[in-house]
Amino acid sequence: MKQKINYRNAEECLHATYNDMKAMTLDDAVFILSEIVRKYHEAKNDRERTNLPRVRIIKAYEIMLNIVNQPDMREKVKEYISELDKEIERCEELYEEVSVDYSDPTRSLAIQCRIETLSQVKSDLKSRLEELI
Repeated sequence: MKQKINYRNAEECLHATYNDMKAMTLDDAVFILSEIVRKYHEAKNDRERTNLPRVRIIKAYEIMLNIVNQPDMREKVKEYISELDKEIERCEELYEEVSVDYSDPTRSLAIQCRIETLSQVKSDLKSRLEELI
């Protein structure tokens, strides 16, 4: 069984393959990229620059790209809140239609409970969004 690779140790990663680096974390990737940039600028000639371990650079770069390309969750939450607003408005219109006809009071109560639940979810999302900002 293989031991876990210490990604901060260049010697351990020297002969590692791309598949060996599946467990690399974002912290490891940031460290590797910053270390590589530092070493690149400290290198005295092109030969020293070309000897930098490419596999670690590629894997670290891919991890950074995956983080950068993830959708902004704040925007997704804002979109969901606006969808909740539309659904609440739709339910309120339906409640008004149903409340005029007193033949089915359970349906009226069910719609009212749905409106309250959607409103609670909306306010909870708004408060969590404000905590993040």
